[in-house]
Amino acid sequence: MDVKLGPFRRFHHVVVGVADPDAAARDWARVFGTPILDGRDGPRIPVGDAWIELTSGERHGTGVVRVAVEVNDAAALAGAARAAGVAVGRHEGHVLVELNGVRIELREDDGRAAPPADVVFTRFHHVVVAVADDAAAVRRWGEVFAFTPAPEGPDGRVVSHHVPVGDAWFGLTSAGTDADAVARFVARRGEGVYALALVAPDRGALAARVTAAGGRLIGQPSDFQTFVHPATTHGVLLELA
Repeated sequence: MDVKLGPFRRFHHVVVGVADPDAAARDWARVFGTPILDGRDGPRIPVGDAWIELTSGERHGTGVVRVAVEVNDAAALAGAARAAGVAVGRHEGHVLVELNGVRIELREDDGRAAPPADVVFTRFHHVVVAVADDAAAVRRWGEVFAFTPAPEGPDGRVVSHHVPVGDAWFGLTSAGTDADAVARFVARRGEGVYALALVAPDRGALAARVTAAGGRLIGQPSDFQTFVHPATTHGVLLELA
């Protein structure tokens, strides 16, 4: 990533709180065919050489409870956050900053292992953050993590409320593809991570597998966007990208 675009190099991992991590992992394996790895706080779904970690919702809360991103200089970003009036904490030795309900863990390179050979999801495509006010959220993120929106996709479109994370992004939105649903989410849970988008090499084949395994899709593979219903993933709205 061109460092002028912002400080985030790539997504490191995402932590999701669920009622029963082992049961959720079994369902992800059955529905998606993904391998399951052992993690520090619960089972992991590999996403290339990153991962989604399923942990106890009773201990940590439900839904996406933390997003870890790789950066070059966590200490400098912590200083910028403090200067912007944002509280800075620590999680297992790593800097932790919260913006618009998203707990962001700043990780410097720690030599991750290669992904398993049978990995289903190759990388994070983006993380959707539901906010009450797009413009205010973009200003705030820019104060804390100075960034320039990057060209995206084959047409090189630049979207002002997308915060670059290497070849992925955080999308800050009060509307998304369903403004009413995003508004209900914010009213019910407050601002925070609304959805995850994961890259699958063959979206159509994976969508067919989800359906055959009894999972619920929102949209079809022929649509511009295809989602897996949170009832299938134990609480995560998942886009197949």
